[in-house]
Amino acid sequence: MQNQRRHRRARILVAAFAALAVGARFGVASATPDPSAAHANSQWLASQLVGGEYQGSFGGGPDYGLMIDALFAMTASGDHALAAPIAKVLDDDGSALDFFTDAGFLGAAGKDDRVGGATAKVLVAALVSGRDPRHFGGYDMVAETKAVITPSGPEKGRVRDFGPNTTINNTDTFGQSLAVIGLAGVHENDPAAIAQLLRQQCSDGYFRVFYAYDPDPPNVPNDCDGGKQFDQSPPDGDSTGLALSALLTAKGAGATGLDDSIERAKSWLIAHQDASGGWGGGAGTEAPNTNSTGLVVQALAAAGGAGNAVNRGRAYILSAQANAVADAADHLHGDIGAIAYTPAEYVAARAGGIDSTDTWRRTGTQASLGLSQIPFSELVTGSVEIPTSTTTISTAPTTTTTLPSAAATTTTSIRAVVSGQATRAADGSGLTRSAGELPRTGPDSTGPIA
Repeated sequence: MQNQRRHRRARILVAAFAALAVGARFGVASATPDPSAAHANSQWLASQLVGGEYQGSFGGGPDYGLMIDALFAMTASGDHALAAPIAKVLDDDGSALDFFTDAGFLGAAGKDDRVGGATAKVLVAALVSGRDPRHFGGYDMVAETKAVITPSGPEKGRVRDFGPNTTINNTDTFGQSLAVIGLAGVHENDPAAIAQLLRQQCSDGYFRVFYAYDPDPPNVPNDCDGGKQFDQSPPDGDSTGLALSALLTAKGAGATGLDDSIERAKSWLIAHQDASGGWGGGAGTEAPNTNSTGLVVQALAAAGGAGNAVNRGRAYILSAQANAVADAADHLHGDIGAIAYTPAEYVAARAGGIDSTDTWRRTGTQASLGLSQIPFSELVTGSVEIPTSTTTISTAPTTTTTLPSAAATTTTSIRAVVSGQATRAADGSGLTRSAGELPRTGPDSTGPIA
C-alpha cells in the first residue's frame, strides 16, 4: 500500500510539473487551490456543530441537508476528523432516514415516502465519508437511489419523489446530478439518469434547475430548449456547475459520449464569469456570490483548461473570507475562516459582526469547495490523498425497502413546497436544498439557494 501511494504521489508530481511547463510555454494559467483557506473554513463550520448537528434555522429539528454539505466541505479540505461527527449522526445514529424519507416530518407514517434528491444526497454522503453505502443508517443507499429513478415513460431516468403521502414530484437538476454522482461513485452509471440530466442542458450550454414537464396542455416538454417558450428554462450557474461535476464523475466511471456536453457547460460558465471573478446562480441569485462561485470553481478545476477563470473565482471567494491577518482586531476575530455570501457582506461584518450565522454556514459549505478544488469524482471514490490537517477536536442492520411504483406519483410543473414542521425545499437535496435553508436572494427571501 505504501509503495502504491508513493508511486501515485510520483505520478501526481510528474503531472503537476508537466502542467506547469505547458502553462509556462503557452501562457495558460494552472488552477491553484488554497487548502489552508479551505481548512480554516472547515474549522469554523465544525465550531458551529452541536453534537454533530446544525439545527434548522426555522425550527423543526436537525438540518441534515446542511450537515451533509458541511461533510463534503470538511472532507474536501482534508478534515476527516471534523466531518466524523456528522457521519456518526447520519449512519450510526440512523438519522439519515429522517432526511431521505418523510419520517422527519410525519414520523413513522412517512417512512415509506422517498424524497428523491435527498436519497441521492445521502448516497453521496456515505461515499464521501468513506462508509459503506450499502449499509448506511440501516439502509442500502445504492438500492434506494436506483429505486427513486423513474423506470419508464416520458420521464424515464428522472429522480422522483414518491410514496403513500406524496402526490407530486418536485425533484430538480440538483437531485438528478447527485444521483449521477452517487451511482458513478459505486461504478454503476445509470444511462437513463444521465440521459435525463443531459435533457436539462440547453443548446447554449447551461443547465436549467427546475423541471417543467407537464403532460397536460399546453404540454410543456421535458427538455431545456423546449421549455424556453414557456419561460421554464432560465440559466442557472449553480445547477450548471453541479451538472458539470456530475458529467465528469460519470465519465470517470466509464460513461461515454459526454465530451460535447461537458465542453458546452464549461464554455458557458467561463463566458458568464462576472468581472469581479464571481458567478451568480439562477433566478433570484443572479448577482455574483461566493456560494455559487464555489460550485462553479470546483467543477471548472475538475474539467481543466480553465485556470484563469478558476483562479479569479478562488480570489473572489478569498475576498469574502475572515482571516487571521486582516481580522485579528475587528468583529470577526472570533470567526476566522468563515465566508460571507458576498465581499460586501464580509466588509460589513468586519465592522458589525456576523448578523446571521446560519447564512454564513450555508454559504461556506459550498464556497469552500472552490478553495479546496477537490472534485466530486475523487471525493466519492477516495482516489486522491488529501493533505491531512492536524486539528484535534472533541467532539444497525441493513433494511431492504419495497418501494411503490412510479404510477403512485403525479408530476407537476410547479415547484411546490412540502408543509410540515419546517418549510422544506421541494426535493430536499441540494446541495443546500433542505429544511429552512438560505434563500436564493439572501436571508430575507423565500426561495432556496442553490
